[in-house]
Amino acid sequence: MINRTIAMSRKLARCSRTEQWFYFRLVPFADDYGRLPGDLFALKGMCFPHESLSEKESLKFLNKLHEVGLIKFEESKVVQFTAFLENQKIGHKPANSLYPEYQAVTGIGLERSVKVGKNDDLCEPALPSIKLDSIKSFRKIQHLKLSDDEYKKLVAGYGEGRVDQILEAMQNYAKLKNYTSAYLTARKWLKREDDSKPSAPQLTPQPQKNSYYCDTCNTGFTSKDGKCPKCGSEGL
Repeated sequence: MINRTIAMSRKLARCSRTEQWFYFRLVPFADDYGRLPGDLFALKGMCFPHESLSEKESLKFLNKLHEVGLIKFEESKVVQFTAFLENQKIGHKPANSLYPEYQAVTGIGLERSVKVGKNDDLCEPALPSIKLDSIKSFRKIQHLKLSDDEYKKLVAGYGEGRVDQILEAMQNYAKLKNYTSAYLTARKWLKREDDSKPSAPQLTPQPQKNSYYCDTCNTGFTSKDGKCPKCGSEGL
């Protein structure tokens, strides 16, 4: 539930109506920690499946919301609402988040947690040490996940345009719930596309008209009457 005090938010007032619309469209899809995928393709499929919204426009809106302090955004990693838990009433045990914490991904805020004294009332709890290399981003396609490494493998084999088209088709496929692997499904669909394409017809080379070979001069020539221009012999 959105806290009604948002109507008086100075941060929200700094955004245009379109940027505010974008912000409210994100809210229902946030997990129990206020996080969403930072991958622009996955974010559109989740929150704006029927909108003609380009990734460039989404990136512009996300950067604006990040700038005014309504969200924390790291591209291809995570979108995280600020002060989310303070303004929500979670009536159940929070489920494990599918997305990394913004601080863990960027390292922003970790230094402050270490420097503030333990007896300081304003001290934030220190976060566990996390190696950034161990955090892998992924694309979410309905209930399936496609890692960046798997996406790059598909692009290397089939091209970015074709892969993105297949992933969008999977996102809108009603029976995808019966599948267990985004990578294997995408690769199978792409291979099936290749197999269904008609093969190019093989052309039989045609001999050149009025072409002959002179056995005497040991050379080829073209002539209407079939006689070698050098020796006058009949060509083959």
